[in-house]
Amino acid sequence: MVPIDTTAIMKKYPTAPFTETAVAVGTREGNVLVFNVEANDSSCVIRTKAGFMFGEVRGLAVTDDGSQLIVASSSGETASFHMLKDFEEENMEHK
Repeated sequence: MVPIDTTAIMKKYPTAPFTETAVAVGTREGNVLVFNVEANDSSCVIRTKAGFMFGEVRGLAVTDDGSQLIVASSSGETASFHMLKDFEEENMEHK
C-alpha cells in the first residue's frame, strides 16, 4: 500500500473523484486499485483492467507530487501510469 497526495490531481481535474489522500494497493492478480481514504469511509476510485500486469503486484511507488504511480510485478514486469495524464486512459476503470 502506497499513500498518494492527490493535490496535483485535484488541481488538474477538479471533478476527479479524489479526496485529499488516496492509497494504491496491488493484488495477486496483477491489478492496481486506488482508494480514497477518509476518516469514516474509503472507496475505490480507480481499478486497472484485468491483464494490466502479468503476475502479482510486488512493488508500488509514487512520485513526490503524487502524479505518477510505478508498479512492479512478480514476473519482473514494470509499468507506470501518470495519474494526471492517464486519468481517462483505456487501461483504467473509473468508479
